[in-house]
Amino acid sequence: AKWYPSSVNTVRFTSILSKSGFHGLTPFFRTGRVGKIVDNAGSGGILVDVDLETGQIYTDGIDENCNVYTCHPDTGIVFKGARIPHWDLLLKTVKEAHETVASNHKYIGWDLALSKGKWIIVEGNWGQFVNQYADKKGRKQEFLQYIKDN
Repeated sequence: AKWYPSSVNTVRFTSILSKSGFHGLTPFFRTGRVGKIVDNAGSGGILVDVDLETGQIYTDGIDENCNVYTCHPDTGIVFKGARIPHWDLLLKTVKEAHETVASNHKYIGWDLALSKGKWIIVEGNWGQFVNQYADKKGRKQEFLQYIKDN
């Protein structure tokens, strides 16, 4: 809530289960703004990419209109260098959730919200590559590498 207290702020963590195991694709953090109660880009939300291993934000924020933000325009919090709390618990939550889903769901984009020190799964999606906006790095080859491993 510190990022923007009027919205739910979530992490989208895309995971893939393949023959070689559990894999994550660059997660991203989304935060709301301008009086909205949701954090998605279609409602003016901002996203930043998060390091898969450490939970540290490594990009500036970007919105659906390609406006770039070094800090949250409503709260002033700087994006780059901030860490997502309880990152190890998020990784554990996603891995356990994905391993319990039917085996025909190899690719899931999990939306998670932190509440009282615990990660809550909001929903699972057919992933997506919105994370490419923030660091301008394509994910197709990495994705295909894991999908072909099935």
